[in-house]
Amino acid sequence: MKVYDAIDGACVTDSTPTPVLEASCMNLISLQCFNGSWKLDDTLAVQLGRTLPECQSPQGVDDSIWATILALQCLRAKYAESKTEWEMIELKAEQWIQTQKIQDINLLQEKAKTLLSDK
Repeated sequence: MKVYDAIDGACVTDSTPTPVLEASCMNLISLQCFNGSWKLDDTLAVQLGRTLPECQSPQGVDDSIWATILALQCLRAKYAESKTEWEMIELKAEQWIQTQKIQDINLLQEKAKTLLSDK
């Protein structure tokens, strides 16, 4: 089960197992944390059509940053026709990413695009 840290809005996990949901736009959106990020876990991997080992963060990249970049790429590529349903979700995620002061964001976005287009 996903719960939120009251201080920064980050996702934290309790001991209740999260059911793995069938991949869909709404299920992917529902995984977004209050602060705008996504958490890298099995449930997100299923939504991305990958396994968790396939989704591992590049060296030196925080898991939540990588998960958020992957989730945004999936929304843009797989659910483009539903953009009106997730454009505010995208905005919140992009604002969160900007606060992370990530170097080489374009390179990470290209890596995400390559990973998600492999299958």
